[in-house]
Amino acid sequence: MSLDVYLYETPPIPRSACINCVADDDDHVHLSNRLFEANVTHNLGAMAQAAGIYEALWRPAELIDPAVTAAIHAAIERHDYHGPDGAFALEASLEVYARDIIPYLQKGLARMKDNPALFEAHNPPNGWGAYVRFVPWVEKYLAACLEYPDAIVEVSR
Repeated sequence: MSLDVYLYETPPIPRSACINCVADDDDHVHLSNRLFEANVTHNLGAMAQAAGIYEALWRPAELIDPAVTAAIHAAIERHDYHGPDGAFALEASLEVYARDIIPYLQKGLARMKDNPALFEAHNPPNGWGAYVRFVPWVEKYLAACLEYPDAIVEVSR
């Protein structure tokens, strides 16, 4: 299990304009408008939480609107993920831009670099994911956000 993060140029290419789209392929990604992508293990969630960047990485839409965030959590509690008022639909209703998560990533990265021992203690015991790989991953993602601040952020978890 892993987290995939993506940055897309704005405005996004409409499906009708993408020559790579197949009518029944809902999972197709318009590769021509993807600016950045990265993948990291879910095992680093606790480390991200301790650094204060879990939401920015795993649930960036929840940083945008507190009322929608509350509705997302209520949908999750009632196990409604796919309905019209389900968690996925609510999350998709919020557009997150790279500029929205930059301050969180900067602060969290600084915390991680200032106290490596604290964050190394969150290294997963199974060896999948480690502080020494997570810090460069966050740096790379932050650099992409700074390069493309108007990019749309999407995550797949």
